[in-house]
Amino acid sequence: MSAPEVRSYRLDPAAFEATVKRRVQRRLAWALPSLLLLVVVLGRFEDRTLETLPFTVPIVLAGLGWGGFRALKRERETGRPSWQSYQLSLSENAMRRFIRPLPAVEIVRSEVTRILDAPGDGLTVTSADPQRFIFIPEQLIGYPSVRAELSGWRSFERQSLLRVGAAQLGWTLLLLSLWLASGLVRDPWLAALAGVGLWIVCAISIRATLKLGFVDNQYKARALGALCFFMLAPLARLTLQLIFGMELLPWLK
Repeated sequence: MSAPEVRSYRLDPAAFEATVKRRVQRRLAWALPSLLLLVVVLGRFEDRTLETLPFTVPIVLAGLGWGGFRALKRERETGRPSWQSYQLSLSENAMRRFIRPLPAVEIVRSEVTRILDAPGDGLTVTSADPQRFIFIPEQLIGYPSVRAELSGWRSFERQSLLRVGAAQLGWTLLLLSLWLASGLVRDPWLAALAGVGLWIVCAISIRATLKLGFVDNQYKARALGALCFFMLAPLARLTLQLIFGMELLPWLK
């Protein structure tokens, strides 16, 4: 009895740059509403929204441009090794994905629970374990043949990138709103309540980040550092209010 045929696929090197730019543009498109919300909220607290817009809007746009430049540079530096090492092995009854330096992921055909189809992005093959899935980008050399074969494994389910992005944006706006409220709300009890909510949201995010098995430790460290920074806001507000009083924060009066 002959062994099952195993076919190997890699990503198209020529598609790396265009893919990186599209990812960064997508992030910026979702980040802009968040930054505009910050401008509006801060303007409301200062009660001079129209007066501050000529100054805050250029700062926001400059920050957005700088963030996009940094994100593009980071994606090129950290994403290229992963792109070059990506390898998908596919046989009649199993598939395996390898990306350096992450551990390989293997899913047997009988373990597949869903195959999500995101047009313009690729396919995501999931299992009962949320942390054990395989993403197959459209930039894979031989993607049409892989897609055709997987259609025989299970019916595809359409995945809306807009819905996923909206959920991520909503969670980010919740975190930012609680962060601002914990430092800027005049009522100390409401600020304390916002601080507790902020800690809860950050704790959930930290737990989810630590459970991620498909990202490297460097990304986790950056995400955890940012979340810990946000969690310091209620403590900073409490320190200023207890030690110095509110005289140093005249905009809260």
